[in-house]
Amino acid sequence: MLRGKGRWNYYDDHGNLTESFLLSATGDLRGLSVPQGQWHNAESLEPGTVILECKDGKWKPLGGGGCEGLRGYMVKGLHGYTVTRLGG
Repeated sequence: MLRGKGRWNYYDDHGNLTESFLLSATGDLRGLSVPQGQWHNAESLEPGTVILECKDGKWKPLGGGGCEGLRGYMVKGLHGYTVTRLGG
């Protein structure tokens, strides 16, 4: 977290929330390592929040092409996109 506050949510393969982490640029938890293959989303909790995300290697999108291929895996929610049940 470079500036502001955010929440990272982890989900199981059925779209159920399993863990949630609150990150803050000025708090005790400023970053985390998301395990490979872990369903997750990030929510900005303050205006002006800046997040730096690094990936090990090339990003490989699901469904064959960019975010358009993820429509069956995501749903628009109050704070942005979040994972839902796999397959729609």
